[in-house]
This record gives sequence, C-alpha cells and structure tokens, in this order.
Amino acid sequence: DRDLHATSVGADEFQWIHGRGLGGRTLLWQGVCPRFTEREFEPIDLGRWTERWPLTLADLEPYYDRVEAHYGLRRFASPEKTRVLEDLRRRLGITIDHCPYIPNYFSDLAADYRGLIERSLAAGVLEGGPGLDYRANTLVTRLRTDATRGVAESVEAIDLRTGDAHEFSARHFLLAASTLESTRILMNSRSAEHPGGIGSHSDCLGRFLMTHLKGVSLASGTSASGAVAYVRRPEELFYAHHQREFAPEPDFIRGWGLQVRCRGAGESLKFNNFGEDLPDPENRVHLDAEDRDVWGRPRLRIAYRYGANEEKMRRAQVEYMRTIATRLELDAPKISETLANPGRNNHEVGTARMGTNPDTSVLDGENRVWSCPNVRVTDGACFTTSGYQNPTLTILALTWRACDGLLESLRA
Repeated sequence: DRDLHATSVGADEFQWIHGRGLGGRTLLWQGVCPRFTEREFEPIDLGRWTERWPLTLADLEPYYDRVEAHYGLRRFASPEKTRVLEDLRRRLGITIDHCPYIPNYFSDLAADYRGLIERSLAAGVLEGGPGLDYRANTLVTRLRTDATRGVAESVEAIDLRTGDAHEFSARHFLLAASTLESTRILMNSRSAEHPGGIGSHSDCLGRFLMTHLKGVSLASGTSASGAVAYVRRPEELFYAHHQREFAPEPDFIRGWGLQVRCRGAGESLKFNNFGEDLPDPENRVHLDAEDRDVWGRPRLRIAYRYGANEEKMRRAQVEYMRTIATRLELDAPKISETLANPGRNNHEVGTARMGTNPDTSVLDGENRVWSCPNVRVTDGACFTTSGYQNPTLTILALTWRACDGLLESLRA
C-alpha cells in the first residue's frame, strides 16, 4: 500500500510489514516469547562502530519475570506431543523444549476489531485506568523541542478521521511506535537544536537495521506441502536454542534457534530456523523528502542487504536440516534452502540503538536519547544486537524497566 509503506532501495527488497491499530502486530502474532541469554548481550566487534548493550541479562531478568507473570507465559504440550518432544531430544541429541508462548495468541481471524484487540497485548488499554488515556486513529508525525533547552516539549499528530492536526504537551515522552516508525518519528523531529532529528548527534540514528534470518526450513509428513496445514497452536511448538551441535565448527559468528511445529502424534513436522543478523552500519534508513505519504510525512528509504556472515550461516542451516532429516529418517523431506526477503519475519530491530558511548549510540542505558533525555525509546529500535529470539518479550521487559526508571526520576 503506497499510502502506508516505505520506498525500498538496495540489493535486497526489505519488506516492511506493519499495521496501524491499537495493539500493533500483536493483533496477529504467534505469541512466541523466548528470553535473550547472556550470549545475546555480548558485544560484536565492528571496529570504530563497536558498541555494547548498556545492561546485562541480570539487569533484565527481574523484568522478564514480571512480564511473563503479567501476561501468563506458558510452556505446555499435550501428552502425545510430549512423547514426540522426547523422541526428538533423543534422536537429535540437542536440548529442545516446550516453546514459551503467551496464550492470548489464540485469536479468531473472523472476529471484529475489538475482538482482536482483546487478544492482543493492548487488551488492558481498552479499560483504561487512573491517569491513563489513549487516543486511537491518531498518527504521530514528529516531536517538537524547546528552543532554549533542546528537550522535547510536545508531540504533533493527525486525526485520521478528520485530518485535523493536534499537539500534545508533556514533560516526558516514551516512544514505542515499532522499530522503523519510531526511527522515522525521531528523524522527522528536526529543529535548530537537532538538525538531523532527535538522536542524530552520533550519526547512528537510522543505522544498524537488523532482521532475523528466516527461510531455511525442513518439512516432512503428509501435511508438509503448505504452511496452512500446520494448525497454529502454541502447544504444538517446540523450541531449541542455538547449540554447537548445530554447527560443530562454525565459520560464522553468533548463531540461530529452531522452532519446531508438530502436527498430530508426529505425523508431520516442520523445522524453521531463525538466525541472528549482525549489525551493519550500511543497513540503514533515510527520510525521503521528495516522496511523501498521504499525510505529508517523508517516507523511509530502506537500504539493506545480507552480508557474508549471514550467507555462511544460511549454508550451515541448510546442512543442519539435512542432518536432521537423516537422524530422524524422514521420508521425502522438503528442505527450503533460501532466505526469505529481509523484513518478512516481522522481527526488524535496531536503527536507534542503546549503548555506553554517546558517540556510537542513540540511547543510554535507561533508553533515553543521549541528546534529548526526556525522550525514551523502548521498542525494537533500541536493540544493540538482534539475537535470534522473537523480540517481543525483550521489548516488553525493556519497556517495563524504562518506565520504572522514569517513575523513580519523577519521585526523586
């Protein structure tokens, strides 16, 4: 839809899949919520662009605990699926377990919009609460800053039903509009104090776009011919973290995870790989002042391509799919050897990364913009590295932590 989407450029077409609505992509998601491990918080050597997460797994674990308890994270499989799981562990020789998921994933695609919202992560917003107000059908365009202090003072927005412009003032702003939308808002918030947009002080704003490597897969069984055949129920998913057994002598860095979909008593299986994408300063987004959407906002131009490390990982994934097919003695296994177009996995992160050095990052350890500290960014844009895990749980934990930090500063 040209009214909504970006203009993509580059060797690979980045397919930015997003929707506008209360609840975002959690209206239509799978609910899979694995945690990052210590490995994903380790820095990656990028020369002068090297940056590290300004927090550790220990810093985030209390918030992982809270989010999982709040949303009712579960790990469950029926007895027949548990037998399949035990057989997979034995025959593959790797650690594989029930997939952690949020059960609100169960949604009736034929339901009305409110019915979908009630099953999304925005469910509680509908009822509101003390001090809480929300305004749907309102499109944020930019933040305005105070000319004297350089901090944000208001947010500009458009009412999508009337076309009227509105401005909302506040002392603090928490930006979580989804990875690329948040970065577009920051870049479009230009002023004399922030000529390249809020957060552009380090030339990192818009850089280090990351997405997971998805596409290499293995399917077997009578239902292996199409994805529709796999009933999308969380208790049918198993999960395996990256292990050296996947690639005993890897010639690439970082790793990938496996999501295993099981139908029936193991009569059909599908293994999907999700690989970690390395932060590359040339994978980036720009505002295109010559190409604007129907609301007058400059569109994003996305430059992205897989690198050499991603190609090495893809080859290792294909080889491991062959290993699985052999160990499980699968009949007529179907192996997909190509990566999906970047963006197709809906897991884009980066472009406004956290860090320990304001010269090589956009946000500090509290998710505050270094050059505009009353603005916090807590969605996937803040990721320093991508990990290979579905990012939603980490986004929620980071958001809760940032909100706690804000409340503490207000009480001080």
